[in-house]
Amino acid sequence: MKFEKITDSKIKIIFSLEDMNSNNISAKSFLSNSSVSQKILQNILKEAEKQVGFQTDDSKLLVEAIMSTGGGLIFTITKLSNHIEYNDFSNMFFEFENFDNFLSFCPYLENINNFNDLSVILYNGSYYLHISLFDEISHNYFYNILTEFANPILYSDTFEGILNEYGKVILDKSNIMSFIKYYI
Repeated sequence: MKFEKITDSKIKIIFSLEDMNSNNISAKSFLSNSSVSQKILQNILKEAEKQVGFQTDDSKLLVEAIMSTGGGLIFTITKLSNHIEYNDFSNMFFEFENFDNFLSFCPYLENINNFNDLSVILYNGSYYLHISLFDEISHNYFYNILTEFANPILYSDTFEGILNEYGKVILDKSNIMSFIKYYI
């Protein structure tokens, strides 16, 4: 296992194919969220604490796992804070089940101009709104409204990378407001 401390609240762990074989576990069984995989993950976290000082402190954890090209797993583990800071909501993603749900949300965007970025991305049959706001007041307003029309997606660099690589931007910052004015 290799550990890389990214920040005090985020680490990357490379769990090689050899590590998986020595623990007698396959990627499929590990990703199935079984009690065995949970126990192995707890052992990995104990080792992370020893090697790089990553302490979970009974925090809620976001565990992202992807298959490596060598057959192992790469984990990104993030401690979630109960306190939202500006950087935590400067990038938000929301998943709309269909385009009609996005259209129903559009009237709320009509007079808004305090965003850094705004785009709608089509990926795997779902529409994702990416919004980056300037201030906490706007965040709270949009979050409360958006959850009526869409599901919030916990931000991660991995998810953003997937959308950037495989998604299709259908509306971006330069044309979304024109679209909304035309639609409304």
